[in-house]
Amino acid sequence: MVLRSSALRVMKAVVCASAVCWATGATAAETDSDAAPKKNTSQTWLHRLGKFRVPDDNERNHPDVRAAFRELTDAASRSTVRILCDGVQSALGAIVRADGLIISKASELTEHVECYLADGRRMDAQILARDPATDLALLKIPAAGLPIVQWSDDDLPRVGSLLATAGLDGTPASIGVVSAAAHAVPQPRPVLGVLLENSPKGPRIERIVARSPAAKAGLQVGDVVVRIGDQKLTDRDELITAIESREAGDQVKLAVLRNRESLTISAVLADLSHVGNPEQAELMDSLGGPLSKRRFGFPSVVQHDSVIRPRDCGGPVVGLDGKVVGINIARASRVASYTIPASTVRPVLEKLLEKYASPAPEKTDLAPVSIAPEPGGSR
Repeated sequence: MVLRSSALRVMKAVVCASAVCWATGATAAETDSDAAPKKNTSQTWLHRLGKFRVPDDNERNHPDVRAAFRELTDAASRSTVRILCDGVQSALGAIVRADGLIISKASELTEHVECYLADGRRMDAQILARDPATDLALLKIPAAGLPIVQWSDDDLPRVGSLLATAGLDGTPASIGVVSAAAHAVPQPRPVLGVLLENSPKGPRIERIVARSPAAKAGLQVGDVVVRIGDQKLTDRDELITAIESREAGDQVKLAVLRNRESLTISAVLADLSHVGNPEQAELMDSLGGPLSKRRFGFPSVVQHDSVIRPRDCGGPVVGLDGKVVGINIARASRVASYTIPASTVRPVLEKLLEKYASPAPEKTDLAPVSIAPEPGGSR
């Protein structure tokens, strides 16, 4: 108790110091020698303060509160693995078959993947398959007798239901409440930020939206876009269709005629809802911490308000009976995390297993598994 109180006092002191710097106008470089110099804005320091805020003893993400739910997530924790890419945690995973088959969040995985198990073992993993619609990946490790997740047979968790995200050490990683019923999350509409008109040479830019991808890339009024990627363009509709076929965040290369000069310009497409003030929109979304790279385009998710990190996605979420109700798939905003419900995961998993995995052994005895401490190198 003394050690914990001392640690809390130290962290609160850090918060107070940050607040003083914010109020007096000290720059990031003056207070953090390891940080790159940043503009001295209230938004920057608000973002910093959010990272250092200490949860109150009665808040659900305080360690003592999460520890009270330890029994609830104990079984799921034994079936949870930490996914390491190049030695650094990128996601969590859930053991779905005792002979070493695991599901995780596909978009967070790179080529060299390792799995850190609850019993302390660490081994290389092979990516067998990815399902683009759900962003789930099927992995294989050389192991046997592993404890598998116990799926819930109940209906989708209702709004107001309490959920717990399993952690590898037995204590829940986060506690939250279902805030929205199951729904699809469409891809955001990609936008370049230009108004076009047809010209004899191709689509001509008539107007550019301020602070849009086009403006940031250096496109100008009067430019004629004759090619996007490898596609030749003859009119404005072709360029519009080409943009709409891509996703927000994609980089496009544009061949442009400017007066008598031919240019190649790269632009990163934006989410239509963020055009006009993208920095402010990004700031507001990320005040609760970093967001998942892929947080859109899911066929069905249950939204909850658990505070998780992108590296904690891919692992199991349990209801009050301790059964797994879904897989965390994205940290979507400062107030929302997404879970793909078990009713959606299980059919996808069955198809992946049937197509990409060898048949399961006829009999597999579950081996006892001990909970091990977290490995180093987490980010």
